[in-house]
Amino acid sequence: MSNWSQSTNATLLVEGEQLQSFTTGTKNEGFLLTQIDLHFVLNASVDKFIVDLWTNVGTRPGSRLATLTTSSVALNEATEFTPKNPVALTPSSQYFVRIAVTNPEDFLILKATKSDNEDRLNQPTGWEIDDGSIKIPKLGSTNWLDEPNVLKMRVIGQRLGSNEVREEEP
Repeated sequence: MSNWSQSTNATLLVEGEQLQSFTTGTKNEGFLLTQIDLHFVLNASVDKFIVDLWTNVGTRPGSRLATLTTSSVALNEATEFTPKNPVALTPSSQYFVRIAVTNPEDFLILKATKSDNEDRLNQPTGWEIDDGSIKIPKLGSTNWLDEPNVLKMRVIGQRLGSNEVREEEP
């Protein structure tokens, strides 16, 4: 699942935490998440931020499922983040991808879109990158703010019970 082909008509400045939610599809088998791709506008050292995957509680993150890592950040193209082990996702459930700086002096800029659309090529029923995102504007703050722009990202993995790994959601 992706919103890669949507217009990049916004950016997200991350000085604290930025979270983008997505909803899994309706296939009863579930899904194994193997990778999340993000687009960085500004080059960033991998030791200056954390990317991880969270469950949701209402409209906020619940508990961390996995930390996603990369060896380096690609500027203006896909940067691949992977968990140590594939993460099983439940059908028809919402999850958050969180990007957080690790130092108050650091910041990131990521590509975003104002579009609510996903790329529909081979996308099964129910999968979506949710409209808007949420953020904690500064490291150390606890105030959540709604962000109208949507983080550009791609979710990659495979449907449970399938040997096929797909670039776009299963």
